[in-house]
Amino acid sequence: NLVGEAALREFRYKEISSILKDHSYRLVAVAHHRDDLLETRMIRLIRGVGPMGLKSMEVLRRDKLRPFLGETRLQLLNYGKESSLEWLDDPSNLDTDPLRNWIRRDWLPSLEKKRPGAVNAFGRSLDNVATRSQLANSPVESLVSEKGVSRAGLAGMARGEQRQALVIHLRLVGVNEFSVSQLDEVLKRLDSPKHELTFRVLGCEWR
Repeated sequence: NLVGEAALREFRYKEISSILKDHSYRLVAVAHHRDDLLETRMIRLIRGVGPMGLKSMEVLRRDKLRPFLGETRLQLLNYGKESSLEWLDDPSNLDTDPLRNWIRRDWLPSLEKKRPGAVNAFGRSLDNVATRSQLANSPVESLVSEKGVSRAGLAGMARGEQRQALVIHLRLVGVNEFSVSQLDEVLKRLDSPKHELTFRVLGCEWR
């Protein structure tokens, strides 16, 4: 149930915060993936949220890094099997009474069976809505578009805001798989006295 899920989530994050504090770590990587993001957005839609409610999980937010948001559950499972990794399956995930589990195990597979490719397309559509909503309500709104990011505007931002601007631009042009180090590589290249630059990062040509 929702109460139980919320309590368990709060407990997990309290434990994570404790570990970070005890060991002086700056970040913890959690394993949320693209399917988790889609399920969360669907639940929020069912509850009646507007576009801003679709923002949901982010690749980097405060002390949490989610490096797998661009990967599907199947991709991660296949990688785990190919690499002979061991993992634990939570038996409660087999119970389809909770809404999230029903969406995961019944509704989405039925949709995919009815129309192959629909789940991926649905996820992309929600990505677009969430990204445009984030852009419309963001302090970097005037600095970011599909065409690019204002270099002069980036120079006056804190590092976290710079990353946010790049993330919004990348999502607008359909790039959803990237790491913090790749974002920082773009920012490092831009931090140059040269007025004109050309370089490639994340498969994109930056000019």
